Amino acid sequence: TVDLSTTVSALSPGTATLSYHSDAAGTSADVNPVSSTGTYYIKAVNSGCETIQPVDVEIDEQPDLTATDPAAVCDPNTVDITGTWTDNATTGASITYHTAAGSTPTTNLIADETAVDATGTYYVLATNGTCSDEVAVDVTINPLPTANAGTDDAFCEGTGGVTLAATGGISYSWSPSTGLSDDAIAGPTADPAATTTYTVTVTDANGCEDTDEVIVTVNPLPTPVISTPSPMCEGDVQTVSVTSPNAGSTYAWSVTGLGASDNGSTTGSIDITAGTGAITVEVTETITATSCSATSAAEVIPVDEQPPVATVDAASIDVCVVDPISLNGNAAAPGTGTWTKEASSTGTSTINDINDPTSSVTMTGGSVLVATWEITSTNGYCPATEATVTVNATAVADPTANLSVDVSTV
Repeated sequence: TVDLSTTVSALSPGTATLSYHSDAAGTSADVNPVSSTGTYYIKAVNSGCETIQPVDVEIDEQPDLTATDPAAVCDPNTVDITGTWTDNATTGASITYHTAAGSTPTTNLIADETAVDATGTYYVLATNGTCSDEVAVDVTINPLPTANAGTDDAFCEGTGGVTLAATGGISYSWSPSTGLSDDAIAGPTADPAATTTYTVTVTDANGCEDTDEVIVTVNPLPTPVISTPSPMCEGDVQTVSVTSPNAGSTYAWSVTGLGASDNGSTTGSIDITAGTGAITVEVTETITATSCSATSAAEVIPVDEQPPVATVDAASIDVCVVDPISLNGNAAAPGTGTWTKEASSTGTSTINDINDPTSSVTMTGGSVLVATWEITSTNGYCPATEATVTVNATAVADPTANLSVDVSTV
């Protein structure tokens, strides 16, 4: 309300009586004090004389603000505070937004009240004529967590993958989920089939998120293949190689077999000396740059034990057909011996057991047998050796051809 008496700046004479009216004639009841905007009239009466003066009164409504703090957001989001307040008393008050309490409508103004970008307390000022009200609004903009997906890692295919190690939040989500043991924990096992970039989304207690990436590289295994080796004879040396040696790899050879040995090579080929038994060869190739390794399929090299050199006791034998006749080759074990009747033989002769080094021979008188004793290894992997013997069979004279008997003297 307004006390109209306060509007009287001078009164003469000072004994005049004042009254306050709503009409210009000063006939209404006394209305002082007034509570509405309008023109009012002050009447002064002194000794029967009076004067009336108008006075204009403006009474503004007092704003009555209430506010609700806006929901917290995560950086770099901003907050619009224009919808946070309510004026419970007036409808036409002027609203301004300020960074400090006690501001006037033109001081400490916020640059953009629809996009507040910093945590703090801000103020809404409602002004209605000479009346005003102010309310505080608290804005919270939470910083983002710092996601860390860990360092890039690598593994050799088929070895089980690697363990990831994310940090920075209270919950984690990995993408893509391909190859992961669990896409919702900080440290899943990653075993993708091919090199993959994983993105982790980290969430903190305020619900704010950040992302980071880690690259998991899948290194291929080598594929060593041994060129098919040849069968061997005891004591022989053979160079065995991988089909496509890699200059960026090292090789570890495994050579096993009774009596076998090698030159200890770490390259793509190795020299193997045969013993008396079959040889099994494998090679493990390791790629130097990645340490990935793989072992070839085993190659088995058949080995023949070296048989003795074929010999005969004498290169020529003279026999009488009435005597037992036998050949004179040496024992063939561990190889196999075979007698062959050569085409240069004459007359009639038969070798009775071609695999017996001392086989008996059936011959007719005057025949000549030329026989070759050949010794071969079990599977023919060793060179065959030969020795030749010539058997000359002499016929026996008929004992009755020159026999005469004088029976008269008996």
